[in-house]
Parts: sequence; structure tokens; C-alpha cells
Amino acid sequence: MELLRTVDTEYRKKVNLLQLRRSSAYDDHGRAIRLASIWESKPTLFIFLRHFGCLACRAHADQVWECREIFDRYGANLVFVGNGSVRFLSQFKARSGMARAKFLTDPGLASFGAAGLRRGFLASHGPASLVNAAGLALKGYRQNLRHQPGYGDANQLGGLLLMAPGDRIKYHYISQATGDFPSLDAAIGALTAPDYL
Repeated sequence: MELLRTVDTEYRKKVNLLQLRRSSAYDDHGRAIRLASIWESKPTLFIFLRHFGCLACRAHADQVWECREIFDRYGANLVFVGNGSVRFLSQFKARSGMARAKFLTDPGLASFGAAGLRRGFLASHGPASLVNAAGLALKGYRQNLRHQPGYGDANQLGGLLLMAPGDRIKYHYISQATGDFPSLDAAIGALTAPDYL
């Protein structure tokens, strides 16, 4: 029980919960959705994507989407959050073959900042990012070579945030470079762990 309290406390040091509760993002119809309204009734894994033209984001989205049945089994939402325009959100969703997935976009990056996610040129374009991108390219993922402003902020990195009713932070992962995303085992473990908080 004490371990779970400690984990939640550590996550809270990196997440601005008040700002996150106030953050909204747009769905593929341009409607503003308050993020807190999604996790208030059931656990929600937010998958923050770097931008809608990014090969690593497609790879990360594929990885999570392949595990959707596990999250469904435990009654959890999966919500992908990008930061480009609504038009590019719809294109990304269609090209990824995830018509049933919940996608949102936060062009102002408020939710990314509230989630404590990294942003910066060296973090998103440095040596680790280049190595990760090359590995993903070898697996068949392709980068849109000409970045368009509608894709989103190319310097923003992504991550994972598992929120549960009662404003509990059950899991938090901050990407350190482009293509740095974790195995989902830790998020699934946090989702299925008993709640003592």
C-alpha cells in the first residue's frame, strides 16, 4: 500500500494536475473535450504523440492499438493526443487504420505541458532520436519528409499517462527522444494493480 502511495506521489511531482484537469483538446470534428471528463468515470491511458507526420508516432500508436483488447478487458479508455490540426488528426487516424480509436489534438500544447512532457530541438532531433528513427525505418515506418505546420510541433516529445477516477495517476512515462516509448507491460501492470489509495 505504501509503495502505491509513493508511486502516485512521484508522478504528481512531474504532472501539473490542476492544469491537466483544465486542459481541453479537440476531437476529429473540432469539438473541445475536457481531458478530465474522460478519466472521471474510468481509467484512461493517454498516449501523447509527438506530431501527426512522425514515423515514431505511427509506430507507438500501432504498438498501443495492438493491445487495445487488454485495456478493453480492464475497462480502460485509450486516448491518443497529438498537437496538429484537426485535418491532420483525421488523416493520421485514417492512414493508421484506427477508425475506432479515440484521437484528440491539443495545438496549444497545454496538456503536454501539464503532463510534464519534454520539448526541445536536441531532445527531438538529437543522436538518440536519429538512431531510434533509423530502427523504425528498417521496420518499414516512413517519415513524412516535408514537415507541414498542420502536423504539429516537431520539437514536442510524447509519453504515456494513465489516469484513474479520483485524479489518481497510475502510470507516467516521459519520452526522452523521438521513438522512445516503453513496453506497455508497466502501464498494464499499473492498470490491473489493486487500488489502496
